[in-house]
Amino acid sequence: YHIFYFIFKGLSGGALEAMSLGKPSDFWYLKQGGCTEVDGIDDKKEFGDLMESLKLFRFSDDDLSSIWNLTAGILHVGQCSMKEDDSGNAQCDPAAKINLDLAAELWGISSDSLNERLTTASMEVMKKTIIKKVAPAKYNDNRDAISKALFENSFLFVVERINGELFHLGSGDVKKIMFIGVLDIFGFENFITNSIEQFCINFTNEKIQGYFNYNIIASEQEEYIKESVLWKPMKVPDNSDFVEMIEHKKNGMFALLDSACKAPKPSPENFVKEFFKKQGKMKQYLEKAKGPKKVKGQKKKKKEKSNRTSVAARLRLPKAHRG
Repeated sequence: YHIFYFIFKGLSGGALEAMSLGKPSDFWYLKQGGCTEVDGIDDKKEFGDLMESLKLFRFSDDDLSSIWNLTAGILHVGQCSMKEDDSGNAQCDPAAKINLDLAAELWGISSDSLNERLTTASMEVMKKTIIKKVAPAKYNDNRDAISKALFENSFLFVVERINGELFHLGSGDVKKIMFIGVLDIFGFENFITNSIEQFCINFTNEKIQGYFNYNIIASEQEEYIKESVLWKPMKVPDNSDFVEMIEHKKNGMFALLDSACKAPKPSPENFVKEFFKKQGKMKQYLEKAKGPKKVKGQKKKKKEKSNRTSVAARLRLPKAHRG
């Protein structure tokens, strides 16, 4: 998410003016952490290195312009706050129409189309898509979900392009496919308030850890046994039960959560009840979260000023140091 900060120092003044980007602290998605610069990170230099790398992978000027326009548009969408209309539904605050128009222009769509997407939500019921107005309480979640989805897809586009450049097939021999792989399994985080995004990150790390345990330890151990190599058996950590608890196609957490969200009246309590009921022996590892106890006369603590945080953190994710 550093790119949101990089562009303010890396792009030319003319490019920033064309996108109506002043400074990071002007934008809701970037200013909530109270810090837009980090000691030890030179945003201008990092942006220059990034541009050089992307051009090495044959990203054209048009490609890069589209990426920066999309990135800037996300920041303008974050400015589109909500105002309740006469019918009790959410509407984009007229005061933020300039940001709505700017985002639409940067993305090459009409303001009306973007406004409709911000104020409506679709759901699939019995293979039919139903579009309904967004309630005021859900407006920010809807807006931020759009922002996150756009950023995710732009990120995937960049990854796909880079992988395409790295993919080379020599003489029809599939064994000669060249690629670069990076494995980082040390990314577990446990915040006081976790989000589904952080949970998915931790779950991904669990799957990678399981893959690592098998291919680096278990499979080698099996090979030693087959070849009668003197070997002191090792107990290989096995997290497959936990992975299954999350991703089982019928009784896993993701499947049950998806089902609960599609219910006519989604209820966290019903989801938790169903999830616990399906887990069997795994219940011993589960515990319902309890809210903090309120102490009479306890004064509210002042909100601590945090370091510069990622855009994801500001889209209602756990706050963390930038990067």
